[in-house]
Amino acid sequence: MANSEMQYHAMGEVSSPRNYQDFSPPADTGPLGRKRTYSVLEGFPSSFTQPPFASRGPQSAFDAPGTSTDTHNATAMQSGAIAGNLFWHTPDEHGLPSGIEVDELKQTMEEDMTPLDVDDAAFNAYVDKIHPFVPILPQSKDRLLEQLHQCSREAQEVFLYALYTVTHTKMDRVANTFEKVQSFGSAQDHLLFYSRNLPLGPSATAQIVLFQTMLLMILDADTRGPDNLTNKDGIPKGTLLQIASTLGYDLARTYGQAHSSQRVTVADPDADSNVVRRCWVSFIILSRWYALSVSDPTFMRYDEVGTFEDKKIHDRGVLAISTFSSFIIDLITIVTEQPNICQSNIGMGRVIGNTLVGAIDRMNTNYSDLLSNISEEEKAKHPYLESLTSQLFWTMRLLIKRHLFVFSPYEVIYNAEKLLDEIYKATIQNRASTPFDYHSLALASMTLLEASVIPEHSEECWEHLKKLDEILDHRSARSSASANGSSEFEDILGTPGWDAKFKLYLEWRRAKAEESQIQELHNRRNSTAAPLMGPNEQRSLQHLADLAVGAEGSVTGNASPPPENQGNATSPRLATAASQPQGRVFVDFTMLTHKGYLNVFSGVAFKRAR
Repeated sequence: MANSEMQYHAMGEVSSPRNYQDFSPPADTGPLGRKRTYSVLEGFPSSFTQPPFASRGPQSAFDAPGTSTDTHNATAMQSGAIAGNLFWHTPDEHGLPSGIEVDELKQTMEEDMTPLDVDDAAFNAYVDKIHPFVPILPQSKDRLLEQLHQCSREAQEVFLYALYTVTHTKMDRVANTFEKVQSFGSAQDHLLFYSRNLPLGPSATAQIVLFQTMLLMILDADTRGPDNLTNKDGIPKGTLLQIASTLGYDLARTYGQAHSSQRVTVADPDADSNVVRRCWVSFIILSRWYALSVSDPTFMRYDEVGTFEDKKIHDRGVLAISTFSSFIIDLITIVTEQPNICQSNIGMGRVIGNTLVGAIDRMNTNYSDLLSNISEEEKAKHPYLESLTSQLFWTMRLLIKRHLFVFSPYEVIYNAEKLLDEIYKATIQNRASTPFDYHSLALASMTLLEASVIPEHSEECWEHLKKLDEILDHRSARSSASANGSSEFEDILGTPGWDAKFKLYLEWRRAKAEESQIQELHNRRNSTAAPLMGPNEQRSLQHLADLAVGAEGSVTGNASPPPENQGNATSPRLATAASQPQGRVFVDFTMLTHKGYLNVFSGVAFKRAR
C-alpha cells in the first residue's frame, strides 16, 4: 500500500467513541464454508468419519452450559450488525448449510433402494463355516435381509460381493444380482469411498451393514496370502482394520456394547445390539491376532471380551477363542517393548514368565474340565471345539515359551511339536478351517525350522517336520479343488498363499540341511582319519553324495530358492553359526515374534531392515 493511501490520525486527535454494538465479529474466511470434493483414496487410511448418531461435544465456547447470548444477539440486531458467515449459521433455501450442494441432496433422496436377496447356499455356508468362529451376521436370513434392505442398492451389492467372495460362491451363478458393482476390486473401491464420505443421514442399521462388510473383507484378506500383506492383492488387511476400528467402536458405544460394565443384554440374539456386540468381539479378536503376527501394537484393542454377558449371545467356540486371545495383549507388550525380559531367572522376568505360564495352564485345565462335562448333544453341535481349544492352547503356550527358554531350546521345541500334532490331527480329520490355523501353522513350522540347525535337536525336528509336509499337501489338495470350481463353498477360510510360503521355506531349509551333510561327507572323505560311521550312516551319506553328483537328481534343483534377502530368515542370527561345527549353536527365538512372524514369511521384515 502506498503511503498516500494510508490514513493516519493526527497526533493528539481523538477519534469519536463507538458503542460496543458497532463492533461486529470478523467474517469467517476458513474453509468450512467451501465445498470440497473428496477423491476415493484421499486421506486414507485415517480414522473413519464419525457417524451422525454419535454424541458430540460443544461446537464452540458459546455452547458451554450456562452461557447466554440472547442479550448480545438482540443488541446486534438493533444496531444492524451482521453475524459472521458460519457454515452452520444460515441455512439456504433447502434448509441445508451452505456447504451442501443441492445436487448432492437430490442424489441422496433419489437413491436406488431396490431390495436384493441373499443366496441361500452362500448364507448357509457362512452359518456353517464362518459363524462358529467369527460371528458377524445375524443367525437368521430374514433378519439379515431386514437389515440389508435399509441400505442403498449399491451398498447392498458391495456387501453381497464381500459375502460371496469370502464363501467362495460361484459368481456366474449370482451374476444377475449385480448392476452397480461388477468386481471385487470395484466393491473395495466403493467401500473406501463410503468410509470417507458417508451419505446424508445414514441409518444406524446401514452402518452396521457397512461394518459387517469390512469384517468379511478382513477375513477374505487372509485367503489372499502374503500378496495382500504387501499390498499386491486387494486392500491390505491392516488398512481394513484401521478403517473399521473407529466405526466399530462408535457402533459398540452407541448400542452400549463397548464395555462389559455398561452392556445391556437383549433376549433376541439377532437384535441390533447383540449383532453389534458379536461384530465388535470378532473385530477385537482379528485385530489382536494381526497385531501379534506383524508385531504392531497400534492395532490392539484392550476392550474386554469373553465376559459373563457374552455367554448369552456367543457360542462356546467363540468364547474359547476370545479367552485364549486375551493373552495376546500381554504377549504383544513383551514382544514390542522388551522381548528378552522373561529370560532372567530372577527379578521381574521370572515373575512375568511364571505368571503367564501358570495362567495359560489354568485356563487349559478349566476348558478341559468343561469339555469333559458337556453333553453328547453339545459335543455334536460343536465337533470342532475340543480340537480348536487344544490348538489355541498350544499356540499361546509356544508363544510364551519362545520368550522364556531361549537358552533351553528343548522346551520350545516340545511345544512346537505338540502344536504341530494338533494341526496334523485336525487336518487329517478334515476339521473345518478357522481364521487362526495359518497363525498356528506359521509358528509351529518356523520354530522347528529354526531349531533344526541345532545339532542335538536336528534329527528330532526333521522327523516332526515330515508331518508338516503331509499337512501342506493335504491343504494344497483341498485348495486346488476349490480353485478349480469342482465344488462350491469348499476350503472357506483356507490360506493357500500362506501355505505355499510355508512349503517354500520347508523345501529351502531341507535343501540347505542336505547340502551341509554332503559337505560334511566330503570333508570326512578328504581327511586322513577314517570316519566313525556304521553301515546305515554310510548308506545314507552315500545316497546324499549320489544326489549331489546327479545320480538321482539334484538336491538344490528340487527346492525353490527363498525370496530375496531371506537367506537367513529361518534363523536370522545363524548366518555363520550353521556352517561352523565348533561351539554351541544358539537360536534367538524372540527375534521371529519381535519382527512379526508373518512379516518374516512375506519378506517385509527384511525390506524394513534395509
